Amino acid sequence: MPLVRFRVPAGYLAVYLGAAGLQRLALADDTALAYFWPASGLAALWMLSGRTRTQGLWNGSGIVVGGALLDLLLGLDVVPALLFGLANLTVGLTVRWVWALLEVQPLWGPLTRRLASTRDLRHLGFAAAAAGMTGAAPGLLGVLAESGSLTGAEATLWVVRGACSTFLVVAAVLGLLTTVLRSHAKRGLGAILTPSPRRFWALELVALVSVSLTAAIVIFGSDGALPIAFLMIVASTWVGSRFTPAVGGIYAIVLSSLAAVCTQVGLGPFGPIDDHTTRAIIIQVYALMTAIIVLMLSLGASERAALLARALESEANATSRADLLDAVTSVMVDGLVVIGADNEVLLSNPAAEEMAGVGPAHTQVGSARAHGMTQTDGRGPSPRRTCLARGPCGASTWRRWTSCASTPRPASSASSP
Repeated sequence: MPLVRFRVPAGYLAVYLGAAGLQRLALADDTALAYFWPASGLAALWMLSGRTRTQGLWNGSGIVVGGALLDLLLGLDVVPALLFGLANLTVGLTVRWVWALLEVQPLWGPLTRRLASTRDLRHLGFAAAAAGMTGAAPGLLGVLAESGSLTGAEATLWVVRGACSTFLVVAAVLGLLTTVLRSHAKRGLGAILTPSPRRFWALELVALVSVSLTAAIVIFGSDGALPIAFLMIVASTWVGSRFTPAVGGIYAIVLSSLAAVCTQVGLGPFGPIDDHTTRAIIIQVYALMTAIIVLMLSLGASERAALLARALESEANATSRADLLDAVTSVMVDGLVVIGADNEVLLSNPAAEEMAGVGPAHTQVGSARAHGMTQTDGRGPSPRRTCLARGPCGASTWRRWTSCASTPRPASSASSP
């Protein structure tokens, strides 16, 4: 019988346990209420990483058992600890199922984990919303087993917090990883931090960090009750429109964590709210809106930069091919004329112009008759008939065109024998 090895990735387990312990240690003093729940987002990332059903089983076991053991060490009872671990597992499974459904991929197989477009962001939003609702069921049972009571506000908080925390963590991590992996072939740090190369981006980033941190500390670190949290929209717009999702994700995580901690201790514009549950819901929604604004703008800027780069590359290729065609036709001894369906000359080379006795300026607006192009009966070229004859040019008579098509064509071309 082959030996069964323990396949829980140590890195995921360590980060997951660290996040779970941090959120437990940061509970409000007078309530068992967490203002943020990063473990749910890390559980979702952990479940998304599985490539087979067996890996999914081991990852799910690590989420439940690891989280439960940590909660037991922090003084929680067995039943609530298991239920809270099961809540994180439910979040991870739901995100994986919805993600696979929207991406039209098998549930147990390698998933395409990326955040490269606004479409990916919408899919993640649907997955996080579903995970917030499904993960709330075992979580609320854990609250009921721990405290013996449950209110409607607490149920709402579990749904909102689960959805917001999952979206924020997964979006930030996937945005960072996607940007780094897609920019690995480009030189310099600027390809990771900025959607398009520009001068002085490093100085702009330093200014952005300074302004954002200062504004966040002033707004959320003050014990005044001034409702000026909306001022951070300016910094969020600056980040999203000028930098990549890697910067936007880090910005959203840092700002949300700072705002949650300050709000929890009663500081900032949301600190004066007396009810802890209402305060926690509001700060979660604020963090979610900030992340959506930043990531939508940064993904849009990255998409526009990629489209512009492809357009410039296509233009350069088209110009190169046109120059090559001009170089080839200009040295041809045979005359070449391309005629469109409206009998206008689309292309002619110097040899054909010399034969027809016309110049380049005339051929740009001239018709086929200007080149002496006629049908066999002497009439002008017809779009329905592409069998053309060479009419008289001076004292000489041109022979009939040898190429003939039975079906109409948008353009005709020929060369002198």
